[in-house]
Amino acid sequence: RFGLLAKDESAARELAAWVFERRPRSVTLEYVDPGHFGSRELEAAAVSRGYRVLTTTYERSPFLVIDGTWEDYERGLSGRVRRDLDRRLRRLEEMGPVRLDVSDGTSGRAELLAEGFRLEPSGWKAARGTAVTSRENTRRFYEELALWGSENGWLRLSFLRVGEQAVAFQYGFEAGGTYYFLKGGY
Repeated sequence: RFGLLAKDESAARELAAWVFERRPRSVTLEYVDPGHFGSRELEAAAVSRGYRVLTTTYERSPFLVIDGTWEDYERGLSGRVRRDLDRRLRRLEEMGPVRLDVSDGTSGRAELLAEGFRLEPSGWKAARGTAVTSRENTRRFYEELALWGSENGWLRLSFLRVGEQAVAFQYGFEAGGTYYFLKGGY
């Protein structure tokens, strides 16, 4: 999701006005967050200069709303899904004790990231060059993002472990009652 790169609403208004003062035939903006202050200023500037505004939603990230407890949610799953989850958990438990470790990164962040980044490129990500560790600047970006997220209390580094072995990793943020999945691997 993107918005105008502007310091504040005043700067966003000025930038939006500048775009439409040039009287372009059309302006196309893609993947713009409609809630971002720059989006409102762009639309207002377009309308005030007589442009027609067309907004199209290209895609939405999937999400799951869970009202009540996790147990309530699980009871609402089909019997087939619950049996499949139970079967998978039993198979993992045959290999050793299964546990989920979640860290906010305030302690041991660098080590946890290194461990997660070893898991993340498994399979197709390494082959396609999309893994975090495929490029130094990408790895550095996610490390700096983790620091920022940790400082704000949002970072969640989650590991599914069988015995002491990490078998799955998720890098996410949790804020305002919502979990945002950013990267993962198994």
